[in-house]
Amino acid sequence: MANEIKNSSNKFFAYIRVSTRKQEDGASLDEQLRQIHNYADNKKLNIVKEFEEKQSAAKIGRVQFAKMMKELQKDKNIRGIIFHTVDRSARNPYDQSKLYQLKESGYELHFAHDGIDSTNHSAMSMIFIRWGIASYFQRI
Repeated sequence: MANEIKNSSNKFFAYIRVSTRKQEDGASLDEQLRQIHNYADNKKLNIVKEFEEKQSAAKIGRVQFAKMMKELQKDKNIRGIIFHTVDRSARNPYDQSKLYQLKESGYELHFAHDGIDSTNHSAMSMIFIRWGIASYFQRI
């Protein structure tokens, strides 16, 4: 029943993140949000709530990410999350596994700038690769 609701719903959360003030210059929160909204408009997805984070995704414990995950579990009418890019979603295996569990539960993960989503098997392979690269670069 829960998967039927998610699949019939058109409601999504949007999540934007920067690690540092300096990073805002290249991929500002406003620019990320603009691209996410353009993507949602093109795909006819309805963004019902936005979450904004100014914290690295390398370490576990992002406040807004945790809040979003909690709200997602409460509201069974949310179909998924739209991120700016794969590396804006998670840079540590723990958070990546949480997102993978969402995908396996029937939620959709969309990555606006990358133009990919978790509903496509080939795209999911690319998401795994990009998550691996994002995690690796946090270790060196």
